[in-house]
Amino acid sequence: MTTTVDPLGTPSVIYNRGGTAIVEVSPSGSAGTGNAATPIPRVSQLTVALVSTSAGHNDVLLPDDAEIGDAVEVYTLWDGSSVPARVFPNVGEAIGNLATSVGTNLNASLGVGSTGMVFRKVSSVLWVPIGGAA
Repeated sequence: MTTTVDPLGTPSVIYNRGGTAIVEVSPSGSAGTGNAATPIPRVSQLTVALVSTSAGHNDVLLPDDAEIGDAVEVYTLWDGSSVPARVFPNVGEAIGNLATSVGTNLNASLGVGSTGMVFRKVSSVLWVPIGGAA
């Protein structure tokens, strides 16, 4: 817990979960539907998600309870037949300059391969992709 003071002098308490956590995610929702994607759990300020994909099951959803400043690293675990993970923001959020998610629009998502990509939440509705290759 941290207390910060905004430019107007109002103190506000900020809660965060420090550290790094590595989680494995196996998507099970229908491909191309962000609202049915498998959520990546928010475990810490930096969550590393290792995504095991299969044909028709490669959609993951960024954590809906992420705080501004949190980061999620996403990597696809390749098994020879897997497909790249497709990362969706939550409804009302966007990744970079992609479309804002309405829960069913594929153009709001970004494909991520085994080289990975980091997504940082920079506002209440915006994630920014950092590095990696899709």
